[in-house]
Amino acid sequence: MLQDRDKARGYPQLDHGLKLLDGDHKVLDAALDETQQALDELNETSVCRDSLADLHKGSLALNNILNRHIWDEEEVIIPIFLKHG
Repeated sequence: MLQDRDKARGYPQLDHGLKLLDGDHKVLDAALDETQQALDELNETSVCRDSLADLHKGSLALNNILNRHIWDEEEVIIPIFLKHG
């Protein structure tokens, strides 16, 4: 990511886009961790409503962040690269 930051100097729009993606990655990591924890709980205990609810919550969070991340890449980053090569 440091190389990307170096390239972004002089292109404030790109720097902003990279910050968005970096933020997405942090949220995505947390959502993945929560989902993994919910999956681990399913392996440790008998399946109960709370465990399934946690897994469902995690999958919704993953869906939301992945959709946002893809949108950020397609609508923010790619146009900047196309414009500035």
